[in-house]
Amino acid sequence: MSAPENTEMRLRNALSSLHSCHRAFSSSPDWTALDDEARAQAEAALAAAEASDRQWVMRAVVISNGHLPQDVFDRLRNSFDEEFCAVQNFNDGLIVYTGEDVDSIDEDYPEDLKNCVRWAIEQGFSHVRFDPDGEVISELHDYGW
Repeated sequence: MSAPENTEMRLRNALSSLHSCHRAFSSSPDWTALDDEARAQAEAALAAAEASDRQWVMRAVVISNGHLPQDVFDRLRNSFDEEFCAVQNFNDGLIVYTGEDVDSIDEDYPEDLKNCVRWAIEQGFSHVRFDPDGEVISELHDYGW
């Protein structure tokens, strides 16, 4: 997701939240329909969204190690090949950088890793943390280990 799309999405979410909380909007979001407090909150949300576009924020999803076959997980844990993927090990898991969009997924990745990375990108995450206690995602294959 590009920075402008991300900002627009966050602004829409902020305005939607204000709509729910203040019920100050008519049928469509309208800045003029906001009272002073709601307008100040909306402007603060917009300023925060714009500021975060200048800062790198890592969004990681924690999913089960079992979404990868054991041999792929072990290869990730034991290999820091630049050609394979960017990985950080920790305890019983690891973190994988997803890339910017689905087109950036390396075609040489094993299929299950591609599926996990693609799913994470589509959900808006920049990293996937594979963890033994991570969530099992119904859309992804689960090897159950």
